[in-house]
Amino acid sequence: MNEFSDLTKKILLCNELENFSELMMIHEHKIADFLEISTVKEKFFSDCPSFVKSLGAWGGDFVMSAKFGDYKNYFWEKGFTTVFEWQNIIDL
Repeated sequence: MNEFSDLTKKILLCNELENFSELMMIHEHKIADFLEISTVKEKFFSDCPSFVKSLGAWGGDFVMSAKFGDYKNYFWEKGFTTVFEWQNIIDL
């Protein structure tokens, strides 16, 4: 529990995308190991050039990723046709 608390604190204090991406990947792998399941990136997005973090109930139905090249088409081609931009979520 302390390990996840420390990781969460680092995430909250993070202000650089590269560092945030690394922390998201660490969190994703730790949860996947604990639950003894594959990460959402391993299951659905192995060719994604960015981190992909499972959100919600860990079924891969809702994910977070950093923007990259043609990210909208990439996710649409994978069947994820609803893409929210960070500023649109924050402004809600």
